[in-house]
Amino acid sequence: MLREVLAGVGDEAGERPHAARLEHLDGLRGLAALWVVLFHVGNPAAAAAVPRWIYVPLVDWGHLGVPAFFTLSGFVIARSLRNRPVTGGVAGRFMVRRLLRLTPPYYVSVAAVLVVAGLSSLIEGEPFRSEGPITIGRLLAHLVYLQEAIGLGGFQPLYWTLCFEVAFYVVLITMLRAAERIDVRLRAAGRRTRGLHLVLVPTVAVAVIAAPGDLGGLPVPTALNFLPTFICFLVGAVIWWVVDGRLPWWPAAVLVELLVVIGVMRWEGFHLISAVTALFLASESPWLHRPFTGRVAGFLGRTAYSTYLIHPPVLGIVAFAVQETLGRETTAGGLAEIALGVVGSVVAGWLLWRTVERRAVLWSTRAGRVGWREWRRVFATPTPQGYGDDEREEREMAGYHDDKDAVLARLRRIEGQVRGLQRMVDDEAYCIDVITQVASVTRALQAVSVLLLNDHLHHCVADAVAEGGPDAPDKVDEAMKAVERLIRS
Repeated sequence: MLREVLAGVGDEAGERPHAARLEHLDGLRGLAALWVVLFHVGNPAAAAAVPRWIYVPLVDWGHLGVPAFFTLSGFVIARSLRNRPVTGGVAGRFMVRRLLRLTPPYYVSVAAVLVVAGLSSLIEGEPFRSEGPITIGRLLAHLVYLQEAIGLGGFQPLYWTLCFEVAFYVVLITMLRAAERIDVRLRAAGRRTRGLHLVLVPTVAVAVIAAPGDLGGLPVPTALNFLPTFICFLVGAVIWWVVDGRLPWWPAAVLVELLVVIGVMRWEGFHLISAVTALFLASESPWLHRPFTGRVAGFLGRTAYSTYLIHPPVLGIVAFAVQETLGRETTAGGLAEIALGVVGSVVAGWLLWRTVERRAVLWSTRAGRVGWREWRRVFATPTPQGYGDDEREEREMAGYHDDKDAVLARLRRIEGQVRGLQRMVDDEAYCIDVITQVASVTRALQAVSVLLLNDHLHHCVADAVAEGGPDAPDKVDEAMKAVERLIRS
């Protein structure tokens, strides 16, 4: 069955979802975040009150949302780098964009954790600490995602996942850069490009050898402590390369089977969940995706990263409030802590997403479009349109984004002209005067169309042509049809 699923994906690579919004990924991401929240809010009183067959998978196994995140991230990040030769400039820009995307919400989370820790130390009369003494060295390490690599530990247990995530990005972009350089030499020699295959073999070997960890795995130094979990990220990337047609189905099948073997060896679900997530990513079955789509799933997915980051301090506040009122050791207190913790985390996640993460996504998107000398434009003040996540982030910003204010000003003037027309007709003005005003409105609308078309050609079309790939001719054809419509009007 595994072979059939992955072979089917490879065979259907002719219909690659380059522009498709994979909405079911949002739902899966949101549920994974809630799973982690439930894991951290669990308490003995609630465990005693809830049937074990419900409590154990929903709460005790909640940490297994992390490998789902890793595998999803590998898939999405590999997808974001499609159709791009990974030059040194692309690699550097990629890392800048990812750090702009991750860091602002992360810093807010760190600040919130320190504030809650400070309040707790004042109330309880204990030393100022959070998972260990709070020192300047630990704080500086947190700011550059190095606390795990140098063995200082995080202020919160979940921060290790961000350190590993950044390390995964570095390894992946290094792999693709090496593959691109190999392909350049192979093309110069007139040979078939196999750079990704040649780089993938040793990378998979190291990842597989390190994955068993303390059960006979490759011993790794503290600086490389992300290696035992790297296979969970790598399998997501490989699934995308299969979907994209860059790899045949069998490397993904081998990785999934190895994850199952490692999971059985370790007798835990971390690697098994990664394997299940990989199969979910490979599947194109609508009935499998449907439960993870819809407005609620989309909301949870959009705010998943913020919810994941902000829930520890929220849960700390909830635990204190419940202890002071109902008592955490009572059944009512235990159940109230879970309910309030989940609701509070989702609400706080939404607030963090709305105030910080959306702007971080905007900065990240802009960083992919401006030159290094224009970096100030990344942090310009316009409010982000809509929202974004790892997947939406790769969608192009509107070509008229920089002229948005000018477009809106023109449309408001036209709106005033149209209202004037309505008054003229209502007052039964002279026919020729009304026709003259209609012609004026038409010319104003045509001017807006020309401005929008100019921005579209200089941004959307120019970027597509510069990147190459199958989307470029479609963008040019689309622009030509728009010109034809404008001329006919």
